[in-house]
Amino acid sequence: SARLNPKRRSALGQFMTAAPIARFLASLFKNTDGDICLLDPGAGVGSLTAAFVERIFHQAGKPRSAAFICYEIEPLMIDYLRNTLHAAKRQCEMVQIAAETRVYEQDFIHSHEADSLFGIFDAEREKTANTAM
Repeated sequence: SARLNPKRRSALGQFMTAAPIARFLASLFKNTDGDICLLDPGAGVGSLTAAFVERIFHQAGKPRSAAFICYEIEPLMIDYLRNTLHAAKRQCEMVQIAAETRVYEQDFIHSHEADSLFGIFDAEREKTANTAM
């Protein structure tokens, strides 16, 4: 957070989520069974994703799989985010949760404002379109 340009941080509304707040937010998820997908549209360093993985790691009933989809526009955060997601994936796999991570280095809202873009969870349609390219 200290490495960020204060003017850019203010203009983008970048506020890093403290660990206790991230844990509280992760505790609010009701259904963590089966195949889950967590969207973090302003991921920063991945605090929410890390807190969520910590939660499912320690709970009795584990999901079968977890996909973590993160959007971040701040280049300074990307390496930290990728490291967090790498650790999250390893932690999931330790307890037999198949994990997938994706990082999009773009603005979540702007990347989904046009009607021609795919739905954020429409992975099958996205695969088909990428194959056609």
